[in-house]
Amino acid sequence: MLKLMLPIKCRHIKGTMGKHAINDKICFDGIPLGIIVQKQLAKRYIYRYRSGNGYYGAKVGKKYQEKFEYKVPSSIRNSQGEPARNAMRAAEYNWKFILSTEEKKEWNEKANKKGGTTGHAEYVGYYIKNNL
Repeated sequence: MLKLMLPIKCRHIKGTMGKHAINDKICFDGIPLGIIVQKQLAKRYIYRYRSGNGYYGAKVGKKYQEKFEYKVPSSIRNSQGEPARNAMRAAEYNWKFILSTEEKKEWNEKANKKGGTTGHAEYVGYYIKNNL
């Protein structure tokens, strides 16, 4: 049986022996939220739990709990994102009006072989990757 002893206030685990210290990344205003925390709270913090993928110093398979400040960009209409938005717009137009029924059927079959996706999603992803 696993016994978890939680302190009243959260504190950083850096520099402690780790016996009863709680990681600040699972706390909100000093209150422990649980063992794994995901989502955003009170538009102040965003919590994310993910597996390491080998990039940016993350070990493959290791689980990481992350906490970020909640930020809303002043505008998502920036010049860096314009090519991606245009490619998405063109892909949607092609799927609705340009691709034949047979071509759509081929994309659906391709997606079925992969599993877990649709022909539409496969086509849009392919189009964006090859037209940016």
